[in-house]
Amino acid sequence: RAPIKVLMVTATTGWRHFEAIEAAKKVMAELDKTTELDVTMSEDVGVFTPEKLAKFDVLMLSNSTLRVAQTDDGSEKRKTGPSNHTDLAPELTKEQMDALLGFVRAGKGLVVTHSGVDAFYGSRGYREMIGGGLFASHPWTQHVRVDVEEPGNPAVAHLGDGFGLRDEI
Repeated sequence: RAPIKVLMVTATTGWRHFEAIEAAKKVMAELDKTTELDVTMSEDVGVFTPEKLAKFDVLMLSNSTLRVAQTDDGSEKRKTGPSNHTDLAPELTKEQMDALLGFVRAGKGLVVTHSGVDAFYGSRGYREMIGGGLFASHPWTQHVRVDVEEPGNPAVAHLGDGFGLRDEI
């Protein structure tokens, strides 16, 4: 079968997790060498158009702390603290946000890592898509158990009933 086409976006407007982004780029570059994935990496928010996204099967927001130019949920724009970088990505327009949401609503895949919950404040669609919550503050790192709900799924079959890890939950 044809490889899964993945678009990995690492652009940031908020805090930039430099080390995690570089590590993800290295991992995804290695995965790109396989026959299963065809990975394109971008720092350009210009990729958020229906035409450009249509070329991909999966959108991966890797520590991508992007913002919206216009809120759609009646909330005020989130006030951000000091940034740790100066190469800030522009805020996404309503049209760009609609393209992102439309991509997922059309049945395409979405992967959001770590600070992807520190993104797109004021977008009701994004908040619903990632499960509701957005970043409020750093919680204490704690041990948690992850339950595997579909152990027959090949993506998680090797994990058994579940596993434990320490993370910011």
